[in-house]
Amino acid sequence: MDSRDKAVVILVGTTKLNSMLNYSVHEAMRQRIIMNFNIEGMSKDETRQYVLDKLKGAGCIKDVFAPEALEAITNYSEGAPRMVNRICNACLNVGNAEGSQIITAETVRKAHEELILG
Repeated sequence: MDSRDKAVVILVGTTKLNSMLNYSVHEAMRQRIIMNFNIEGMSKDETRQYVLDKLKGAGCIKDVFAPEALEAITNYSEGAPRMVNRICNACLNVGNAEGSQIITAETVRKAHEELILG
């Protein structure tokens, strides 16, 4: 019975999961992981295209994010699609509250602060 695997477990998570598994308390589990695969975040160009495609899919035909805002989104999100979405939503809320016609890097900074503060 000891020579057979009883179960196969697949762990899927963000880069924080890898960081957490590196703690000494998880050493025994980490030793049993056979394969590890990391997906890197999107590049600046991929993030820009991702945001523009999302806007196009929503029927938006106007430039909403300034180029420097898209770069700031990439920096704050580290290219993680879920964070890109959260930051963009927060940017739209902040921009709306301020009556902005276009989202700037400053708007992105304020939106990111709101996300951090909760």
